[in-house]
Amino acid sequence: MGDDEETQKLSDVYGLNSDSENDSSDNPYNVDSTVEGSVPVKYFTHELSVRGRLRKFFIRNSATRLACTFFDLGLKFMICLIYVVRVGLDNVKDYECHGRPCHVDNSTVSERDAMYNQMEINWYVLVWIHRSMTLWVMDVTLSFISLSKAFLMIYIATKGHRVDQLLTIQFFLEIICSVPMLITVTYPTRLNALWVPTFLNCWLAKYSLEKIYNDLHLTRQRFQTISVTLLQQMVLLVVNLVCLVFTNICFMQHLQRASKNSPLSMFEAMYFVIVTFSTVGYGDISPDLWISQLFMILMICVAFASIPRQIEGLISTYMERQRAGGEYSRRSARRNKHVIVCSSTLTQDTLMDFLNEFYAHPKLEEHTVILLCSQELDSSKQVILKDPKWTHRVIYMKGSSLKDIDLKRSRVHQADACFFLAPRPTQDKAKADRHTVLRSWAVKDFAPNCKQYIQLFCAANKIHVKFAEHVVCEDEFKYALLANNCLYPGLSTLVSLLVHTSTG
Repeated sequence: MGDDEETQKLSDVYGLNSDSENDSSDNPYNVDSTVEGSVPVKYFTHELSVRGRLRKFFIRNSATRLACTFFDLGLKFMICLIYVVRVGLDNVKDYECHGRPCHVDNSTVSERDAMYNQMEINWYVLVWIHRSMTLWVMDVTLSFISLSKAFLMIYIATKGHRVDQLLTIQFFLEIICSVPMLITVTYPTRLNALWVPTFLNCWLAKYSLEKIYNDLHLTRQRFQTISVTLLQQMVLLVVNLVCLVFTNICFMQHLQRASKNSPLSMFEAMYFVIVTFSTVGYGDISPDLWISQLFMILMICVAFASIPRQIEGLISTYMERQRAGGEYSRRSARRNKHVIVCSSTLTQDTLMDFLNEFYAHPKLEEHTVILLCSQELDSSKQVILKDPKWTHRVIYMKGSSLKDIDLKRSRVHQADACFFLAPRPTQDKAKADRHTVLRSWAVKDFAPNCKQYIQLFCAANKIHVKFAEHVVCEDEFKYALLANNCLYPGLSTLVSLLVHTSTG
């Protein structure tokens, strides 16, 4: 095979030809085969371009990406806050007569015509508002920054994703909120009073919050606990509900500006929307324009379709967090002493025996016991944990000591001791001991300074947990007790009574 043929095949593999070998924007590689017999070298020319460097800075750098997302969140929140301030400072009566007559001669107008004039929509105040020059400059500046940021992210995106980003709902909302505000710069003396629904930025703020949680999950995936994940889901559900309510409040307040009889303030609109969403409907505030009534119908349909689902999601998320056992907080670990009980199978009798024996000692009454077990919390153990004697001192967590996430949830590195109970009932004692030894090693690796008290079945497995504070082997203790009972009759009964706490 000649050199020309080999070069042609390499060009076909990397998508290069004689016409586009200098086009670094379309080809990610630049193949250098000038040296005969040498292996072609691939140069990532797209990494050296301006777009590649911006992509590396804004997307691939996790710290910069997270900082930009926080900046977007603060930017959207500031725009929504400016809208609320503008509504609070606005007074419709100062310009409600522009474009339509304000005074009607009642002597020449019938009662029906007068009522019609009262219910007529003042389209002028729906299009034009009063916005101070300071608020207008702030709105234009923030809109320009927000839209520039959106176009920059589309510019630095890869080829296959640019069109997808242009077709997203987020970009569509960005255009609706920013472009009309930037158009007002062309004729500021008049267009600065143009109404723009900038309050829709609340949904973009929600999207930024989701990106923050995703970035935090990626950067801190090793320490992401179930409790934190469920808490994030609850926060996002609450934010989604708040955005829905806030959007309806702003729309209803703006539509009722056109009413001469009952214009609404922001607080009154909030009261009306919440009462309507809750299906109470006192009737003290009601829209009197057909456009407001039509919007209210749509709002009720959206509320019936989305709010129950949002509330159901909140409740199910909370119940899932309760079943998982939550997380032992850092503050509780600092204030109170706690120990951890690990077992693959925790029966009611084993649990009661341990709690009665553990809290029988006066010095251990203030300790908190965390039960770390992979089983679901069944009804029998729920009855025990709801007992006032154990409610504030025993915490059940579904998890395994083999997972760092669950060990972090239980704060094992701050625990005074960790107890490993042998699973009961079991048919294979050797297998049960292997599981216990593995759990002990996992805790030793995660928290080397935590004292361990281990229960095993076979004495031969004690060698694997020599680092433990104390190891109890059931077979060794049982056989030793039976042998000594042959020498000293009644010894087994005496020892059995001694190792159980007297209850009176």
